[in-house]
Formats: sequence, structure tokens, C-alpha cells
Amino acid sequence: KTAYEIPKRDWSSDVCSSDLSISPNPTDGVVRIEKLSGPASVEIFNALGQTVRRQEINEPSSTIDLSEFGSGIYLIDITGESGSFQTKVIVR
Repeated sequence: KTAYEIPKRDWSSDVCSSDLSISPNPTDGVVRIEKLSGPASVEIFNALGQTVRRQEINEPSSTIDLSEFGSGIYLIDITGESGSFQTKVIVR
């Protein structure tokens, strides 16, 4: 059991289109978020549940550089006006 659990979010939301893409995964550091349906707040958590970055996205596509955080598994939480979406990303 982990010392900190990341809150579960609603995966079926309108913050992103059904074609939302977060790639590549696994990555060497830079991930591209594509096909957001509106402005969103992105929060990145490390494996300990600590927030390592918060970023606002106002475009349908954006890149986020995770290379400064080192290898590991990160949770990307995207939240917009109508809901949120979470996915795990592996940084090599």
C-alpha cells in the first residue's frame, strides 16, 4: 500500500474529445497532449503522489517536458470546466 493515494477522477468527461492523445508513452521526457476541447489545467504527480508541476493549457495541443523529474511513472491529471481525465506516463 502506498503512503499517499492520488484521488480518483471521473474518466468520462468533456474536458477532452474522445480522440485525446498523450504521446509518446513511454517517453524520454517530452509528451504531447492533443485534441483538448477547451482550456484546461494540467497537474503532474510523481509516484509518491507529490505535485511536481501545474500548468495551464489554452490551446487544443501542447507539450510538457518531464525530463527534469527523472525516470519513473507520473500521473497526468487534466482538469477543465466540465470534468477531468487522468493517465499514467512512463519516463525512461
